[in-house]
Amino acid sequence: MIKKVIVTLTIIITFIALITPKALAGDLIDIPDSKTDQQESFNQLLEGEATVTSDDEDSSVQSQVVGIGVSESQSASLIGGFVSVAGVIPDMISRLLSAVALGDRANMEDNTQISEFFTIGDLLTNKYPLFNINIFEETPSGPNSKLSNSIKQNVAIWYVAIRNIAVAGCAVTLLYVGIRMAIAQTAEDSAKYKKMLISWFVGVILLFLMHYIALIMIKITEIFTTLIVNAVGNDTNITEMEVTMLTKIPDDTAKAEGWGKLIYLIMNFVLVFYQLKFFIMYLFRVLKIFILTIVSPLMCVTYPIDAMGDGKAQGFNNWFRRVMMEIFIQPIHLVIYIVFIYSAGEIAKTQPLIGIIFIIALDYSEKIVRNAFKLKGKGLKDIKLPWKK
Repeated sequence: MIKKVIVTLTIIITFIALITPKALAGDLIDIPDSKTDQQESFNQLLEGEATVTSDDEDSSVQSQVVGIGVSESQSASLIGGFVSVAGVIPDMISRLLSAVALGDRANMEDNTQISEFFTIGDLLTNKYPLFNINIFEETPSGPNSKLSNSIKQNVAIWYVAIRNIAVAGCAVTLLYVGIRMAIAQTAEDSAKYKKMLISWFVGVILLFLMHYIALIMIKITEIFTTLIVNAVGNDTNITEMEVTMLTKIPDDTAKAEGWGKLIYLIMNFVLVFYQLKFFIMYLFRVLKIFILTIVSPLMCVTYPIDAMGDGKAQGFNNWFRRVMMEIFIQPIHLVIYIVFIYSAGEIAKTQPLIGIIFIIALDYSEKIVRNAFKLKGKGLKDIKLPWKK
């Protein structure tokens, strides 16, 4: 571990040395270009010595001023070099997210309005087919639409296969219940298996209605999202704020001096960090919904057995709550995002720090909404990045 840290620091220092040697040399030494310059430098040196001899107090003050100037110049050069090297990291992450989300743009329609950058706003408004959870409809156009449709087709194939297995399982369960009812010797056992038979009917009904339940929840989410997008319209305070921040922060970093560069670098890291969190969360959201959809028929097979004890099918109830939370988390995030970004408005375009603060507030706002409606499940604060343990 220590060797890795040392190697990393050595590489960083080497990059800084390669990027800023001219600046450092110019700040520390004024190298003469000709013999005339050398003679003038020598005369100035003699005059300087004479000044020191005649007035030691003035000479010491001048030396202190020169030392301070050199020190400040060194610090500025080092900070500039560090920011230039470290700034590559958020830029590479942002480009990677954009490349994955916008990988295949060949099937996009001409009137499709989508930014060249990956943004949280475009993610929440269903502009990236890769994050589309509606497996019951193909995506006609958009970036990565071919990949998205291919995944949906595979999910549908597996869903049908698992449902056929579940139908066979329900037939076996019915045979089992019938045999136990026939050999039941007490009224209590007979009543128990009659109750199990009723649960079996409920499970069979759910087996053929399960995908309609999921489809209804997905359609409600899509309708709600569409209503919000239409209400916002072409308000540039919302639709362009994130893109403006992504382009303005690097420009402000280049124009800033000294510690100001470091501040803009931190802002860039925070913005890209939250974009990465949303990207990971919604990518896993798609995978979880697809997996929950595939295994949903099995919940119907176990429904009568699970409900036989206390009359409650815990497995099916947990599945339903999990699917509902994963589907309806998008409208919750979208409402919070719209409220905060709209509140930031035009100010965030000129002062990116305001927009950063509002994006950070998404974490806490989501937690408040979850607690208010007693919604359980993982949120933004529970998302761990790949290098976190």
